[in-house]
Amino acid sequence: MIKMLRIDDRMVHGQIAVLWTKQLDVTHILVANDKVAQNDIQKASLKMAAPASVKCSILSVEDAVSVATDQRAENFKILMLVNNTADARTIAERIKGIEVFNVGNYGLIGENVSAKRKLGDTFYVDEKDVENLKAVIGTGVKSVYQLVPTKPAEPLQDLLK
Repeated sequence: MIKMLRIDDRMVHGQIAVLWTKQLDVTHILVANDKVAQNDIQKASLKMAAPASVKCSILSVEDAVSVATDQRAENFKILMLVNNTADARTIAERIKGIEVFNVGNYGLIGENVSAKRKLGDTFYVDEKDVENLKAVIGTGVKSVYQLVPTKPAEPLQDLLK
């Protein structure tokens, strides 16, 4: 079961390892990213950032969808991480039963950051991001912007207006 699908530029880092894994009581972190899945150094770095008590896997988006939809995964408590809205959309459209979609740190890394619109302290989007995020919301999964569990969750649809 996917407890949370989160978009975060950094994927696995301190907030994930310390706060979110405890808050969600997850057994698995599943990073879904085609480029990182092919980079052994990045994979090793992300796995080192994960807490020892949680199994961490880094897979292509297609493989992550396959794992998450496998019947054996029903007993897992999964935090799935992506770092772009296109991958979040693909996953939300293909996997049923995601408890919540969470936007954390997004849009501060990459190209054309200055051309993006600020929606939150750590949340910047361009038009393609808005299209993808609206598609995620359209799947019916609860969608919020929440940096850490101690901050209030803001409905994503309110921020996209």
